[in-house]
Amino acid sequence: MDPGRLRLAYERGRRSHPDLELDFRAYMPSHGRVPRAVSDYYLARACEAMAPGSWERLQLRYQRRVLAYLVRRGGTARDAQQVLDEGWGWLSTPPQHGRTQTRIGLYDGSGSLQAWLATIMWRRLTALWRKRASEPETEPAEPEPLSEDPAATAAQDEIARRLGDALEDAWLELTERELEAMVLKYGHDMSQRDIARAMRVGAPRVTRLLQAGTARLRASIEERLAAHVDWQSGGWERLSTTVDRMLSRTSAELEVPETKESGDE
Repeated sequence: MDPGRLRLAYERGRRSHPDLELDFRAYMPSHGRVPRAVSDYYLARACEAMAPGSWERLQLRYQRRVLAYLVRRGGTARDAQQVLDEGWGWLSTPPQHGRTQTRIGLYDGSGSLQAWLATIMWRRLTALWRKRASEPETEPAEPEPLSEDPAATAAQDEIARRLGDALEDAWLELTERELEAMVLKYGHDMSQRDIARAMRVGAPRVTRLLQAGTARLRASIEERLAAHVDWQSGGWERLSTTVDRMLSRTSAELEVPETKESGDE
């Protein structure tokens, strides 16, 4: 190992994370190679050394990126979030083999830290799927007895039925790109920035697609529920939570259209 190159890599990494104090001795790699991803390696070694603020920096930098990656690979937003929540804690525990204090210490800096984390979290996601598939199905819970006014419940059920019908019809009216943006937002709980990356378009384009898709959905809902909801007297405010919940449910059942390489239509 070239001490001069190693010292240079350490200084570059430290400049990338000036608020994370890491002694040069704690930075020394055990594998005998100078890390290529100097900034990433410095951050990982700071986590290994439990430098104040290092784990917070790690999660802040990579949480959304890895979450978006898992969703693109087919994970639901809930499963991906569960894997990440448990995965960060798992990375802070000692490995079964090796001389590092934590599993994050196994990162050697030869590739990007994001790719390394994404690979680990993807393996944990597939392990979750295998475990779930091997578990016996549980009996459905008995429905709880009704305690509400039957007339009010019937009215709410009718509105919910009409709302569901309106959403199913409205999905068919969306363009392919509007549908893709809406499913990523409501079905996979992705931010507009992550949607833009997944669709390979700019953030303003995502905003326009979501606005257009929302307008189509709203028009369909208003038409179906015109006789049941007074839109002029706060009807949307009262239904907003129900609409968001049903959007998440129905969009999760749809497949995201194949992403195009070009940036627009």
